Amino acid sequence: MPRTLEGLKVLVTRPAAQADGLCRELAAHGAVALRFPLIRIEDRSMDAACVAPLATLARGDLLVFVSANAVQSGCAALAAAGGIPAGVRVACVGPATAAVLEQHGVTVDVMPDRRADSEALLAALARDSDRPPRRALIVRGNGGREHLAQSLRDSGTEVAYAQCYARGCPDTAAELAAQMRSDPPQVLVVTSSEAFRNLARLAGRDTPVWRLPVVVFSERTAGDYRELGGRGEVLQSAAGDAAIVETLRSWRARPR
Repeated sequence: MPRTLEGLKVLVTRPAAQADGLCRELAAHGAVALRFPLIRIEDRSMDAACVAPLATLARGDLLVFVSANAVQSGCAALAAAGGIPAGVRVACVGPATAAVLEQHGVTVDVMPDRRADSEALLAALARDSDRPPRRALIVRGNGGREHLAQSLRDSGTEVAYAQCYARGCPDTAAELAAQMRSDPPQVLVVTSSEAFRNLARLAGRDTPVWRLPVVVFSERTAGDYRELGGRGEVLQSAAGDAAIVETLRSWRARPR
């Protein structure tokens, strides 16, 4: 495999449990992956707020996973609730989430082709059927955007949540400052607006990290980056580890 990213230092900000695949891909192309999770994940798969809604799944329902973390915790809760009933359709926000579902033996019925966000999933659902599902159960963490749920409700679908994990900001400001001093990255990979907000809390908004090139998945996340004071070049990528690497390869090959 050509090592086209030789020596490039990439700050990988995904939650710890989701970073392995991307770090391996980067290393295979010669890059140096610097792991620095900007979101802390706490599993709550055995909480009633997760298990009880999953136990109500019935034929004709739509089961939606909004992230790989939702899959990890949600599938543990589904096992406790008796599994996915026959006739339940499964949707997810993108190929990375679909890959984790497949690892758990779950077949995905609907997902976006390229982008990985609520808008792309809604478009995929609209293409899949001209009739909205009677009921949708969204597996997610605490809080988060309401756009997906509200859009489904507007189309006549009853929506409930199974909250299977909690997200938070890690207490790692000192570690981030040390990383930037001792081994500063040349480019960031930040795949959610929440991670950018946590970066602002940890590093402030007037540090060199906000001037680095950054890989994102969506225009919405790029817009939030700019609103928080980001001044680096935005490299918009399709979802997935291979796509991130290809985006970085194309960026590095451009004449400077």
